[in-house]
Amino acid sequence: MDSERTVATALAHYLCQAGVTRVFGYPGESVVDFMEAARDGGPAIIAAVREASAAFMAEGAAMRTGGIGTCLSTLGPGSTALLNGVASATLDRVPLLAISGQVESSREQYWTHQLVDQGRLFAPVTKLATRLEPGSADTVLRRALRTATAERPGAVHLTVTTDTFGMTMQGGGGTVPPLGPATGSLDFCGDEPLRQLRDARRPVLLAGGGAVRCGA
Repeated sequence: MDSERTVATALAHYLCQAGVTRVFGYPGESVVDFMEAARDGGPAIIAAVREASAAFMAEGAAMRTGGIGTCLSTLGPGSTALLNGVASATLDRVPLLAISGQVESSREQYWTHQLVDQGRLFAPVTKLATRLEPGSADTVLRRALRTATAERPGAVHLTVTTDTFGMTMQGGGGTVPPLGPATGSLDFCGDEPLRQLRDARRPVLLAGGGAVRCGA
C-alpha cells in the first residue's frame, strides 16, 4: 500500500485485511468512490434491492462465516433503511460494520435535502457510531473492527461524507490488529463461586452464546 492513499482505498484495504470478501449495499453518489476503490483488489460489492435487504444479507453472511458482515448505504433514507438490520445484528451478537455516505462536509451544517444525523440515529442500536476523517481514519478503522468483534459482538456504524472518501491520507501502517472473540477461560471473583461448585452434588452451568464463540 502506498504511503499516500485515499480514505476510500484505506477502507477497502482494511476490510480485506479483516477477511471481508463481500460488501452488501445499494449504489449511490455518496458512496461511489468507495465502490470504485473496492473494484481494485477490494471486497466484492453485492448490490441489493434496497439498503434494508443489504443489512440483513450482511448479518446473514456473518452468521454463516463467523466473520464480519459489512453493508453499505447512501445518505438520508438510504441510511435509515439500514437501521433494522443493524439493530438486529447488535441484538443477535453478530459482528457487523455498516457504512453510510453523507453530504459533502462543506454543506453538512446547513444542507436540508436527505440529511440525517446518522450518529444519533445509530448510537442506540450499535456498539459504536462514529465518523471517518482523513486525519484519524487509520485509528478509527482499527477501533471499529475491534469493537465489532469484541465480546459481546455487535454492529458498528461509520459515517463518511462524500468528499472524505476521495481525500488523501498521509502515511499510516494500515495493519488490522487481531480480531475475534476472547479466548476460552473462566475467571472467578473471590472463593464463593468455586466453593459452591465444589460443594454442589450435581452442578449445572448455563453458558451463553459467548461460550460457543470463544470455544470455552
